[in-house]
Amino acid sequence: MGDDNRERQRSRLLIVDDELFLINAYRRVLGEWFEVSSAHDARSARRALAETGFDVVLVEVAIPGSGESSLARELIEHRPELVRRMVLTSGGRNIEEALELRTLHELVLLLKPVEPQALVAALRGCLARGRRQPPDPPASNGCRC
Repeated sequence: MGDDNRERQRSRLLIVDDELFLINAYRRVLGEWFEVSSAHDARSARRALAETGFDVVLVEVAIPGSGESSLARELIEHRPELVRRMVLTSGGRNIEEALELRTLHELVLLLKPVEPQALVAALRGCLARGRRQPPDPPASNGCRC
């Protein structure tokens, strides 16, 4: 029974990265603390976010979104309820955008390669901050969870 309770209590994490080996590595590291789902591009990330309510989202800044925008910027603009539950990663591509988003929206930014302990700490800290906030009001445009 204890394992069943632990399984139910794990927070849901969406990892968005275009590098499959990193998704698999993150899954191995984070599986103990989170129920992990993943997406390798913006389309699959949008689909996952529409179908499942995630407690925290780990997003590679270099993932392209719609038009000229990155997926991270798109999520910030169109899914503002995710901002305080989002952690950014960057392997160096789009570093200027990553730094800008971190500063403007007070996001955690992890530079690759990410140490496992730093990854766990960042996601758990983000999750704790998000839970301390009052719930978002319902959106009139249907964008919010």
